[in-house]
Amino acid sequence: MIGNKIKKWFFINFKVRRYLRYLDRSLQTIIQIDETFFEDTKEIYDQIKRSPRYRKLSLFYSTRQTQVQNHNNIVREIMNEIAAFDFDDILINPIVHEKDEFQKYDRIVKLIDSFAIKSQKFTDFVQNVVNIQKDFISIVEQFALLHDINGCFAEYPNQYLDGRKISCLKERLKRIGERLASYDRKYYSFDKLDEIDDFVEKHNDIYIANHIGDSVFTTADGKEFDVNQRRAILSDDVSSLVIAGAGCGKTFAIVGKIRYLIERQGIEQTDIVAMSFSKNSTEDLETKIKEEYPNVSVSTFHALGLRILEQAKHRKFMIEEQYQAIIESFFRDELRRRPESMRKVLYYYGLYLNSSLDRKKYQDEGALYADLKNADFTTLKDNLVNMTSDHDARKTIKKELVKSYEEMALANFYFVNGVQYIYEAPFVVDLTTSHKRQYTPDFYLPKANIYHEHYGVNRDGKATQFTNEENAKYIEGMAWKRDIHKRYGTSCIETYSYEFSEGVVFEELEQRLRANGVKLTPISAEYVSNALNSIYDGQEFKSFIALVSTFLNLYKANYRDITYFDSAKQNQFGNQHEKMRAGLFLDICKEVYEYYYSLIKANGKIDFDDMISESIAHLDKLDGFRYKYIIVDEFQDISQSRMKFLRKLIAHGNSKLFAVGDDWQSIYRFAGCDVDIILRFPFYFDMAKTHYVTTTFRNSQDLQNIAEPFIIKNPKQLRKHLRSFNSLEQPVQIMYFDDDKFSAFLAILKEIEKYDKTADILVLGRNNRDANGILGKGLRLTNDKKIVSTAHPAMRMEYKTVHGSKGLQRQFVILINLDDFWYGFPNKLEDDDLLSLVLSERDQFAYAEERRLFYVALTRTTSYVFLLANRERPSAFLEEIKTACLALNPSKEIIHNDQIFCPRCKSGLMVVREGPNKRQFYGCSNYPYCTYTISDLQAVRDNRRCPNCGGFLVYRKGPYGSFFGCSNYDPKTKRGCQFTLDYARKRT
Repeated sequence: MIGNKIKKWFFINFKVRRYLRYLDRSLQTIIQIDETFFEDTKEIYDQIKRSPRYRKLSLFYSTRQTQVQNHNNIVREIMNEIAAFDFDDILINPIVHEKDEFQKYDRIVKLIDSFAIKSQKFTDFVQNVVNIQKDFISIVEQFALLHDINGCFAEYPNQYLDGRKISCLKERLKRIGERLASYDRKYYSFDKLDEIDDFVEKHNDIYIANHIGDSVFTTADGKEFDVNQRRAILSDDVSSLVIAGAGCGKTFAIVGKIRYLIERQGIEQTDIVAMSFSKNSTEDLETKIKEEYPNVSVSTFHALGLRILEQAKHRKFMIEEQYQAIIESFFRDELRRRPESMRKVLYYYGLYLNSSLDRKKYQDEGALYADLKNADFTTLKDNLVNMTSDHDARKTIKKELVKSYEEMALANFYFVNGVQYIYEAPFVVDLTTSHKRQYTPDFYLPKANIYHEHYGVNRDGKATQFTNEENAKYIEGMAWKRDIHKRYGTSCIETYSYEFSEGVVFEELEQRLRANGVKLTPISAEYVSNALNSIYDGQEFKSFIALVSTFLNLYKANYRDITYFDSAKQNQFGNQHEKMRAGLFLDICKEVYEYYYSLIKANGKIDFDDMISESIAHLDKLDGFRYKYIIVDEFQDISQSRMKFLRKLIAHGNSKLFAVGDDWQSIYRFAGCDVDIILRFPFYFDMAKTHYVTTTFRNSQDLQNIAEPFIIKNPKQLRKHLRSFNSLEQPVQIMYFDDDKFSAFLAILKEIEKYDKTADILVLGRNNRDANGILGKGLRLTNDKKIVSTAHPAMRMEYKTVHGSKGLQRQFVILINLDDFWYGFPNKLEDDDLLSLVLSERDQFAYAEERRLFYVALTRTTSYVFLLANRERPSAFLEEIKTACLALNPSKEIIHNDQIFCPRCKSGLMVVREGPNKRQFYGCSNYPYCTYTISDLQAVRDNRRCPNCGGFLVYRKGPYGSFFGCSNYDPKTKRGCQFTLDYARKRT
């Protein structure tokens, strides 16, 4: 019995001691301690507390029980207070709380701090209480700032946030952000300060979604605006640019914008001005606006500028409207009174008219010939002969067709300096072999008995236009020519391509000529005048005048005096030749500019560009001309001067700008327009945003699939994808012609007749003179540019230049100048790099303006467009798209699938041609540069090749029977390749 008690006591003693050790840690921790232990051991405790042996344990036991009870009471108090403390609730509206009320938590904080061990929850509570007591004023202020932020965002209900509102909003939020930066701790989320752009976008999207179905977007006749048009109209940015593709309803969008402003935004009609650049487009705009809103002002830029100027100066002005006629008169009349100027113009025309000095890599001479076919290197001498002939001299006189731009410039140098020359005259000694034609040096000067060879080499003596193998052949050919002259004692001077790029070729040539006793006698002023008279009406000279006119229009839009003409000569140029070319051109343009202004000032008139710049200077003097909205149609046609005028008008009235245009259709550079302004719209206009309207109601999707890849090859053009709900198979069709353009045009009319005998047709040319090529018996052009056909009297045909067709559409379109000449399409003379001197930003893409012009031509049709092209020299633009087009009359030249190459130039292909006697023969496709021909058709068709020299094996008869002999053997001279093959053995 006693033993059992001892065991029990021992057990209790062990249990109690273990529990007491547990209590030592628990009493330092904010947790509820289980008090049931004391209940369970109460009986034992009552027994041991009377025992002296366990008195100390009993006392300790009793003390700890009290400690546990006190501990649990404190923990419960802490837990209750924490449960009642809602930190988030306090932050929801700290204004309803008083700072003093948080002092009651001081006791709890101290109780928590009295514990050595506590969880993160209690630490956070203490920290929150301390922070609240310390930062209470800051919390209240931050709460107020958060309220201000929310108020900022809620301030624009059912409004579109434009740049001004956004700027104001950002400024207010910026100040709030600066206040927040002064606080050590932030008690609220201020993400909206960093997400304002996302918020604005969502806000505006909601606004548009809420109004996109408004009844204002349905016209009285039931016509509806498409989704893109509605979004552009609803977007109320400070500066809005709407890019609307061809046939996408640009003017319709403008009418919709005006309607929305007046009927939904409450804008007064007199607070709106609509502007365009030409009289025709403005009249069209006025017709569509005035009937519904008669008090909306509609004007051209110039008319508005004139009104401003007349009000500011209280006088009427005479406007010079004959700019082009004055430029023409300088070259037609005034130039004849300026001998030195005449000489400059003739020198420029003869030596620098064409700008290309590019060096391409060619595999062989034949590849070079293929490129030369698409060039137009004819000399001044040839031009003058042809222009003064009573008949078409090109058909009766051998055309002096030179083989490079450099040779043409050299020939013209001889011409203007009175040195008689013969181009490619046969060498004095007959060097003909079956393998090689007679040697024909580049130039022969008969009076001095001197030859002149021009070598296309650089300073290192390499012909870099060829690959390594061909370069070696070219250098070998140079050595052979030099040896020939040395062997036969003939004099030959030399010039080189590098002398062109260094700009010294004419100076060096003159020195070499003088050293050989050749006297230069520059042609007289009278002869220069006669020469200019001869070439004046030629298309090349017309294009040169057009280039000068375009340059001066761009100049006048950017500069107000003549000072830039001289400073422009200091610009960076690719080489010295380009610098000299630009210098001469600038001198000519400066003279024309001074002549133009002296004439209009003498007549008391003012120029359009001067009128715009003058109105800018005087606008601030007037209280009027303040508009809330400025609407601009055909924005792609804006110039630098009109851009500055527009910016001034916007600032004057604190106006909003709504501009509609299409950079793909910017084609009026000749009138001073600068496509860079629409391409970089945000650079020129503040708080700008661009919208796209891309559904075309004019063209088929099939046509857009051809036109779009073509126009966006220029990486500077804005990217957009036009879509159409119309489909049409083969919308672009090509008709080639050889010599008879008139008959080819009639063939197109027959094709159109298959679709519609009463077709409405727009005939387009690159220039006015192109129409002459399609006129003939039964087809005439009336004074009002209508084309009348006796064979197709029901057809309605009108002729326009592509420029003149802008904004028009017809059922059918015929483009009649898809030829590759300097003045063809693209016009290489009018789209000259010299224009970059007066453009805001140079477009490095070749013929960028001409590419846009071709795009405009393609997109005038509501159905089919027909392209009339020279078979021998088709436009490079046509070559780009021809695989996607239908060729109505494929080439008559038979080019075999196995590509039978010319044995002489190696790269030309053997093609079937017809001679004057209608007999067929094979000739090289690189004619006239490679003149190889062969009459044995079967030899070419079978591609029977000589294993020795690569010539053809032709059928021949000899004293011992029939055999095959090499075509490079000449039976008369018995020279050449003597390879033969037995006829019977070949047949087997």
